[in-house]
Amino acid sequence: MRTFSATAAVVTLLGLVPSAPAQTVAYYRFERDTAGNTPAPGEQVPFPPTNGGPYAGPYVFDQSGNNNHMRDFANFAAPIYVSTVPASTIPNTGAANARALDFSPNQDLYTIGGGAPLNLNNTPLTAGFTIEASFFPRDNTRYHGIVGQDGKPTASLLAPVQLKLRDDNDRFQIEILDTAGQEKTVLSNFTLTDPTTLNQWYHLAAVSDGALLNLFIRGPNDADYVFQGSVPTIGGIIANDNTWTIGRGFFNNNVTDWSNGIIDEVRITAGPLLPSQFLFAPVPEPGSLALAGCAVPAVVVWWRRRRAADV
Repeated sequence: MRTFSATAAVVTLLGLVPSAPAQTVAYYRFERDTAGNTPAPGEQVPFPPTNGGPYAGPYVFDQSGNNNHMRDFANFAAPIYVSTVPASTIPNTGAANARALDFSPNQDLYTIGGGAPLNLNNTPLTAGFTIEASFFPRDNTRYHGIVGQDGKPTASLLAPVQLKLRDDNDRFQIEILDTAGQEKTVLSNFTLTDPTTLNQWYHLAAVSDGALLNLFIRGPNDADYVFQGSVPTIGGIIANDNTWTIGRGFFNNNVTDWSNGIIDEVRITAGPLLPSQFLFAPVPEPGSLALAGCAVPAVVVWWRRRRAADV
């Protein structure tokens, strides 16, 4: 029985503790549209009558309550609702989960804009953030853009933020431009080079507390999220008001890096979450809570003694 995760110890050592409750800005579950309908497996996301033209929806629904709904560009760009999901119930919320979206190259979603009371496009994530997504990759022969924000706010070729799977090293990656405009990147400490690592679910969580950019991943054989690494930053994401996307990336002021796989449970939070708050964090067994409570102070005492010895 697992009573205390290595991830929790790493978080304690990093000092990753939210100073205030973090607020969900957008949450894409793909369970229903704005009309309240449950999409049928195999159904395309509705598309406009003309490429890129306006339409009244139903859109891909933002279930955060902030109305940051997404849309597609045309029929060839519309992903497909599927019943292949990472779990029938989200562990940390208890919510039923029956649908995900299947993306093929050239299919993507982007924010409509004008969300309220929080508009994802212009809600500042300069002090920190958490971006979560579950991804089921079908190949490792392309850059898979999973979640990101378009734009080229600096001379850098990078967009403000991109969560992706790379094809040159087969690693997951979170990359941002921090509030000083510096490029910051964290890679997974494992690769998807082996074909047996494909066609399985990976739960990704990129977290910034304004001082560190961290990457956590729960893979198909992991009992909990595993800390992948971190890098110091100046703040969170550089201030900008560009479109957010699912299913593709953005590089050098151009759309690119379309995914080939299934995406589910995309949640964007204004502030850092703890790994125990991630969507696919395991719910502790009741008997393990007391043991975990004993373990956390022990780690803190060890860390303080180590710091004192280093002074």
